[in-house]
Amino acid sequence: DSNLDLKIAAARLAESRAQFGQAKADELPTLNGNTSYTRELQSADGVIGLLGGSGSPSATDTNGLGGRQGGVPTQSATSSALPPFNLYQYGFDASWELDLWGRVRRTAENASATVDAQNEARHDAIVSTVAEVARDYLNLRGTQQKLRITRENLAFAERTVQLTNERAKHGLATDLDVANAQSQAESNAADIPQEEQQEAKRINAIGVLLGEYPRTLAEKLKETPDEPVVPPRVPIGLSSELARRRPDIREAEAQLHAATANIGAAKADFFPKITLSGSVAIQATQFTNLGSWGARSYSAGPSLSIPIFEGGRLRATLALREAQQQEAAV
Repeated sequence: DSNLDLKIAAARLAESRAQFGQAKADELPTLNGNTSYTRELQSADGVIGLLGGSGSPSATDTNGLGGRQGGVPTQSATSSALPPFNLYQYGFDASWELDLWGRVRRTAENASATVDAQNEARHDAIVSTVAEVARDYLNLRGTQQKLRITRENLAFAERTVQLTNERAKHGLATDLDVANAQSQAESNAADIPQEEQQEAKRINAIGVLLGEYPRTLAEKLKETPDEPVVPPRVPIGLSSELARRRPDIREAEAQLHAATANIGAAKADFFPKITLSGSVAIQATQFTNLGSWGARSYSAGPSLSIPIFEGGRLRATLALREAQQQEAAV
């Protein structure tokens, strides 16, 4: 529950699922609402001057700004240019790419395979973490058992030193015997700090795997119960089935699937892209006119985008995707 590697793996799985949602969304139309207000001033020497010419500012025209009937004025009563005006607008626009060549579908397929790969990567992290915890736990118990034996040997060596000293006092042992006994006791005593250090390292290693701070588990793991019994034979089944159960192999297979789907998306970029788009809006220069039927505007139609010259980018992208697919296959 607290292992940091597993938390990272779970976060990456969540990321891949979100990216899959993004890719699937491209298969559907998009619809956006918009509203805007702008204050505009058009140049009399620009394109607007070609549409109506200068007329009497006292005349009435269809847009209510003055000038020749039906035309776009370039003069006002106070200026030689079209006066500034307000423009209010609200409406909706929509677009939808016709996925004729499968680019969007292949991109979504890549995202789906990436989700599978991240899911198997998480499984692989779980298996590895559980195995590491078990290995560190067994090593810890082995170190503690060795430490217990060393302490027993030290107690035995210290008792031997006492007996040897007693024997030497009565002439039954030499000074060399006493020195040898003391040397053995000192050797056993020197092994204890090293083994205690190994014990602490094993406990901290388990703490890291469990997402705990160092020495958090020191008191709990100081206990030395019997080592767990290892089964004489692990029932792995058929070798081929074992390979299929391995999450790292299934992850590699999903990565190959994702890389293959990327090739399809890269090939689709060579073909025309057709998009249906449209918009409906209410547009008026007076805020009070936004509710009138005459203020409506709309546009709709398809658009076609054909790649003509990309400087070799599309071919390079396809070569990259094919090389990535070969890498995943290997």
